[in-house]
Amino acid sequence: TGLDQQAAGQTPFTDLALVAALNLGVEISVAGGVKAATTAQVRDAGATIIVAGAAIYGAADPAAAAAEITAIAHA
Repeated sequence: TGLDQQAAGQTPFTDLALVAALNLGVEISVAGGVKAATTAQVRDAGATIIVAGAAIYGAADPAAAAAEITAIAHA
């Protein structure tokens, strides 16, 4: 979702749901802003590949953060 669209109130979750609803039979990858608090929403909106960066490498315990995000993604 472009910054101009975000400024107008559109969320990446809206775009993700629209892409997932196309039912193209492809994997849908999401990166950017993924953290433990958003992982379930990303998964539930249709992402099949979830990429978390800063939420892991910026965490006090990167291994624990990665494990938490992975568990939520596979729930």
